[in-house]
Amino acid sequence: MNEYTFIYCIIEKIIWPLCAIWFLWYFRDSIRKFILSLKKVKYKNLELEAGEEISISQDESINEIAGYLTKSARSFNWFRENTELKYNDEEFQKIINDHSDIFKFTRIIRRDESWNRLKPGYPAIKLKAKALVDIENN
Repeated sequence: MNEYTFIYCIIEKIIWPLCAIWFLWYFRDSIRKFILSLKKVKYKNLELEAGEEISISQDESINEIAGYLTKSARSFNWFRENTELKYNDEEFQKIINDHSDIFKFTRIIRRDESWNRLKPGYPAIKLKAKALVDIENN
C-alpha cells in the first residue's frame, strides 16, 4: 500500500462519515423543521400524508424569539422576513402581553431619504433586562 492509497482510505473510511455527522448535527433544527413541514411523502409504493398541518409549539417559538433578541430588538417585519415565524402584528402583541416578564414592546426608528426620523416607527419586540441576564447565564 503506497501513501496515496493510505490517504484515500483514511478519507473514505473516516473523514466523510465525520463530515456527514457534523452536517446533520449542525443543521439539525433546520432539518427537523423541514421534515415537520412535509405534508406528503411518496417513495415507490409507500405514500405517507400528514392528517393535519404540524406547527411549531408556542414554547419553541418563544425560545426562538428570545434567541434572536439577545443582541438587539427586532421589528415584527424582521421576524416575518428572516425567520419562519409569520405572525401578524396582533399575534406578536399577544405574545408580548402573555409573556410580559420576558418581552417588552418597543419601536424601531424609521427614517426617510433625508435621514429624518419618522413617527411612530416600526413595531418591535425586545427582551427585558432580567430575561437577558437569565439567558446569558444559561
